[in-house]
Amino acid sequence: MALSSSVHESNEDRAHPSMVTWRVHQFGPPDVMRFEQVLRPNPGPGEVLIKVEAAGVGP
Repeated sequence: MALSSSVHESNEDRAHPSMVTWRVHQFGPPDVMRFEQVLRPNPGPGEVLIKVEAAGVGP
């Protein structure tokens, strides 16, 4: 399977320059984790931006 050398953003991605993150600023119980709205990074040469639909967090 060959991959295209260019990636096309969907209209939805271009319309939303920010994203929601679940950030941990200190060690502790789950309530120290915070949802935050941040600017979506622009990948540089040789980098990619991956949309994560689900993730797990463990100790």
